[in-house]
Amino acid sequence: MIMAVFGSVFPGEDDVDDAVAVAIKMIGALEELNVRRVASNRAPIQIGVGVGTGRAVAGNIGSPRRVDYTVIGEKVNLAERLEAATKHYGVSILICDTTASRLKRS
Repeated sequence: MIMAVFGSVFPGEDDVDDAVAVAIKMIGALEELNVRRVASNRAPIQIGVGVGTGRAVAGNIGSPRRVDYTVIGEKVNLAERLEAATKHYGVSILICDTTASRLKRS
């Protein structure tokens, strides 16, 4: 799993649009990769992308032996559930209603 966070340190006006644009570009890049994979007799790769928008706790979490920078919170969990739901709905990208309502460009 890959987790990308937009606006964690320096929030910007275009964070939501940027997150959705990156999701779309990821799927486009995967489609190009899959063309080459199929041409090489390899199975295509499928991924799902979930985009959640809202507040999260960001920072170093762990113990003195192992510390990781991460984000936690309800919206992080929502994005993970949306990613999992892409399989159920047969789509590549799912966004939450908050993300949809905050998009400036379509």
